[in-house]
Amino acid sequence: MKLVRIVCFAALGLMWATAAQATHNASSGVIHFVGQIVEEGCGTQLQRTQVQISCYRNGANHVQHVALNASGNPLAMQKLGTIAQRSIPGHPELREMTITYY
Repeated sequence: MKLVRIVCFAALGLMWATAAQATHNASSGVIHFVGQIVEEGCGTQLQRTQVQISCYRNGANHVQHVALNASGNPLAMQKLGTIAQRSIPGHPELREMTITYY
């Protein structure tokens, strides 16, 4: 009978320690995604004064040409997202373009 109590207490202790360790590990870590979550991003190609944006959505390829806006205001693209651009400080010949998908 004494042996059964010792085994039960040892098993409970082991279960408690395992649960405590699992809880600690669950609060941190790294998740790696492989493949596509929903749809792939749009492709862009710079063409002098405009950007060609090609997006595959709902089984069809959508291509849109968006004129570069010197003011830097966001531009809409086929209700798929916006484009914002700005000059790079210290490099007036360079511009940064940020494309945000909805």
